[in-house]
Amino acid sequence: MTERYKDMLLPDQRDKTISRVVQALKANGDLSTETVDRFRQLLRKGKPIPGFNKDPIKAHPPQLKQHITERVEILPEFGRVIVEAWAEVEQGLREVVDKHLDGIDKAVFLADEADEDFWDTQVALLAEKHEDFDEDDILQMTKVRFAYAKMHAESERNDDASSPHAADGESSGAVLAAATRAELELALNTMLTALADTPATAGIWQDTIPAFAVSLQEISERKDEERLRIGGLLDDLNAILSDFKAEFAFFWQQSADWDTDYLAHAMATLESVDDAKQTLAAFRADLDAYRQIQPRADTFAAEQERREPREALEETIVRTLTKLHEIGQMSVAPAGDAAPDDSQSGADDADAQDGAQAA
Repeated sequence: MTERYKDMLLPDQRDKTISRVVQALKANGDLSTETVDRFRQLLRKGKPIPGFNKDPIKAHPPQLKQHITERVEILPEFGRVIVEAWAEVEQGLREVVDKHLDGIDKAVFLADEADEDFWDTQVALLAEKHEDFDEDDILQMTKVRFAYAKMHAESERNDDASSPHAADGESSGAVLAAATRAELELALNTMLTALADTPATAGIWQDTIPAFAVSLQEISERKDEERLRIGGLLDDLNAILSDFKAEFAFFWQQSADWDTDYLAHAMATLESVDDAKQTLAAFRADLDAYRQIQPRADTFAAEQERREPREALEETIVRTLTKLHEIGQMSVAPAGDAAPDDSQSGADDADAQDGAQAA
């Protein structure tokens, strides 16, 4: 599949689409509360907007647009969330595309890979029939709504397979793999939409959904336990930063810009929580050992004895700091993805006033 269809938000559509979404975020009622909250949580991660740490949505439009653009460059999958919001606002085009998709054979949506020539033809037909819409916008909307149409087609196929008339031993179903929060939320919202349109008499309500609910509860309980352990990892990280301020100032001043909440989640995502805790425990031991031999010795002989272990510790500490810094810069979207503590940034009004002064 080429980038034209693989990427939800193409580079030449980025500026226009983000501008439209920013306009909608600043207007009351243009986007659902769920969509606005999703943006707020995603924008809270990483480098904050000065003066709007608690609620980045309140930032001035140029600041908000710049921040969203930067986040897309760091986290490309955020583009899907942006396009979803854009599609929510562009109701007229959405309805035109949905009506056209409804007339297409459902088998097209069940193919393992999209036929790009076929979809280029469909986009061209829509552009010719609806000249008031830009062809690039039609393509973008088609890609968005294709995901929903595909989910509906798969749901109908699964209903047929689970019906009493299905052949014995026959099974079907799609495996939905979503590695990032943006993809997971899109998949879940798509599934909820499909379920809402599924007849109450469908067999899925008697067997699949109850079993799914039980499995979901079990996963949720495991994730609650894991989140508590990640909280302990965050406590360890913050304690190291607090206990060794002088050493951090000496070795790595960039640590002042670290988002420790994100870093703790990223470490837990890339490694196991146990491995991450061991990394931090070893790091604390190295810093503590270095603190003991950092000062210059009283005599030349004593200085010679501590010089070699001091240099070895310096190399180890810098290596660990580099690793932590690189992890903090990675585009890792932790499954937990908890919103930051609101108490860290003060009141909304104070944020807004600070932002106004910085503007």
